[in-house]
Amino acid sequence: EAQRQWGKLTNDDMDVIQGDQKKLSGKLQERYGYSKDEADRRVNDWVESL
Repeated sequence: EAQRQWGKLTNDDMDVIQGDQKKLSGKLQERYGYSKDEADRRVNDWVESL
């Protein structure tokens, strides 16, 4: 699911994230250059949409 939402996430990223929202937020900051607040907001919005 997360890889469909954020195509820059790799399979290796997903192995590290393993469903952890904080780790997902961190990877979004790395891959997309989001601020912490922006990444957290995007993760929260995405989780709520599931």
